[in-house]
Amino acid sequence: MSDHQLPRLRARGFTILELMITIAIVLMLAGLVLAVMGMLKRQQQRVATTRIIEQVTSALTLYLSDYPVLGDSPTSADFIASPWTFLARNPPTIGKTPYLELPLNRLASGSGPYANAATSSTADQICDAFSGDPETSRLRFTITNGSRAIPGGLPRYYVNSVVVTSVAGTPAKTQDDIVFTYTSSTGTWERTN
Repeated sequence: MSDHQLPRLRARGFTILELMITIAIVLMLAGLVLAVMGMLKRQQQRVATTRIIEQVTSALTLYLSDYPVLGDSPTSADFIASPWTFLARNPPTIGKTPYLELPLNRLASGSGPYANAATSSTADQICDAFSGDPETSRLRFTITNGSRAIPGGLPRYYVNSVVVTSVAGTPAKTQDDIVFTYTSSTGTWERTN
């Protein structure tokens, strides 16, 4: 062979700059993927919570077809304090089929800060699909009752409106709330947010 051979190609590795640029690109892509996955998880939780509330509103509609007010008191305070008790655990008419069935991870019990329910027989609250503090994940009920005088002078109470709200895991951001409203004048539920 002659002295004028082709120069040998030298194996060359990555420079520090090339390696840093590659790592930066990978980290940016990972950040984008994590952000998208977080948004997808939040959207899935909103859909699951909407389904839970739709089940609750169907149960409330059935309950209101049997009884004029929610709960045993004219103010419905007992229902607000323990909706699961009236809809599933102990429907007012003994032997009545429960109006609602939910998995245990959607129930809570206790007073003050709520804890997850051990069984459906100890539960009294219904929770949304957002994880976290059971106190903030429980559904909130706002009930407005009216009354009419009936012959004999005793008032007859009835439900004027019901609002079922999930704070969607963000108690400070009311724009994230999932709200369904029932009015007795229309007899229908409407998503109001």
